[in-house]
Amino acid sequence: MSRSLRSALTFGAGVFGQIVTMIAGFVITPLLLSALGDVRYGAFRAASDWTSYLSLLELGIGGALQALLARALGSDNRTGIVAIVRAGMRAYFYVAGLMFFAGLALAFAMPVLVPVPEDLVGELRFGTLVGLLCLTWLPLAPFRPLAEAGQRGYLINLLLMAQSLTTVVLSLGLAWAGWGIVGQFTAVFAGGLPFYLGVVYFGLRRYPEVLARNAVGKVPGSLWGLSWPNLVFNIAGRIGLLTDNILIAAILGPSAVTSFLLTQRLVVVAQGQAQAIGGAAWAGLIDLHFRGEHVVFARRLEQLTRLTSTVAVALLGPLAVWNHEIIQLWVGSERYAGATVTWLAAGNAWCLAVMSIFGWPLTAAGNVRSVVPVIATASLLNISLSVAATLVVGLPGPLIGSAAGFLFVASWWTMRLLTRHFQLSAWRLTWAAFRPLLVGLPLLMGYILVDEFVPPFNREWPRWACWLALTGWLSTAATLYLVAAWWLAVPAADRTEWQGRIRNRFAKR
Repeated sequence: MSRSLRSALTFGAGVFGQIVTMIAGFVITPLLLSALGDVRYGAFRAASDWTSYLSLLELGIGGALQALLARALGSDNRTGIVAIVRAGMRAYFYVAGLMFFAGLALAFAMPVLVPVPEDLVGELRFGTLVGLLCLTWLPLAPFRPLAEAGQRGYLINLLLMAQSLTTVVLSLGLAWAGWGIVGQFTAVFAGGLPFYLGVVYFGLRRYPEVLARNAVGKVPGSLWGLSWPNLVFNIAGRIGLLTDNILIAAILGPSAVTSFLLTQRLVVVAQGQAQAIGGAAWAGLIDLHFRGEHVVFARRLEQLTRLTSTVAVALLGPLAVWNHEIIQLWVGSERYAGATVTWLAAGNAWCLAVMSIFGWPLTAAGNVRSVVPVIATASLLNISLSVAATLVVGLPGPLIGSAAGFLFVASWWTMRLLTRHFQLSAWRLTWAAFRPLLVGLPLLMGYILVDEFVPPFNREWPRWACWLALTGWLSTAATLYLVAAWWLAVPAADRTEWQGRIRNRFAKR
């Protein structure tokens, strides 16, 4: 199976999984809010972000495994692959114990970190303790980067879909059963079962000697030598991306987290769709680099950047324009956090999708040390401005901090690193990112004017008819942009190449 086909399968599985999960979540969220209430729902989400910080204690092992496995797979070093997975399992076993004891302390401090009414203190604390059961799966974690580095991300995406659906269904069932916050954490733990059973099964099918007592082989590289830079990288990234709900809960209260989250929900889903392109293609891309095909590597990165930007604009633009109507139909206008939150979230989502494409080659090639100062500086600026802006302007505050980190630090610094490590053209990559955005701006302005004077539905219509009309508007707007982008944002040579690939694929059938 070719790199392109594996990347396409991975992307397709990711898109399919996210669509299925989005639909399930879209249907269940109003029911979940009705069963839990805004305070419990917001408190659970904020507490989840706090417990996510426990993953920092994995000490950067995941990133180190990813780089080591990519290099070993690129050189077909089977004994090295087995040795890396076994070393990762041992390391994660000890790390799980460290996380558990840190989690105990976090659980007892959680009512202070996430202020809740007195009658919810015990529930929040016990729920956090239940969430620590997720550490049971941690020693199995190396099987995920094994599949991803082997360009089998499509299996991971399908298993993630199964995990998400299991979690969503259980969370609603336990909420209806009156389990509250404890039930939500229980659902998260149980949801991990299908994913880890699946990823271990597929990993052992290809490398059964991982569990052999007499397996021999030396790790080709230093697991701990790469783990410490990845640890710093993860710390900075975690602070930069997961503090939003924590800040909102601490400054504005848990109920404010609910509107903040729901207003961005579909924007985050669209961001995930755009980021899935990089997640699907990074293994094949870095394989080109390790095999010395540098010209093809540079061309593919440019194409992926353009594709990511195009998909991001096609999805995020219409969602941002009609987000108020979506929230109104979905969970009610009272949970809409405003146009400023919507547009800032959409802009940040586009930046993050593009920056992810730029970051994959650096981290997967083992150059994470050079990325650490970038993300650390951007995160410091992000958190500083987020706190100040939240105190001054409220809900948009954390998004203002994120935007500043992207624009003033991460964008230009990451481009310099790509130029230094891979001798890439900064101008060509920048143009590949911004050309689809520039094509979309006139259409976006037109959509805003249309929304101002022509509402997408009549509020007196039945609910199903409103959803049908709104979906039609969103689909039409995205399609119009994609047609324009195909002719105006994609170079003629790339159009010819894509058309040739499609013809060849159908000819083989």
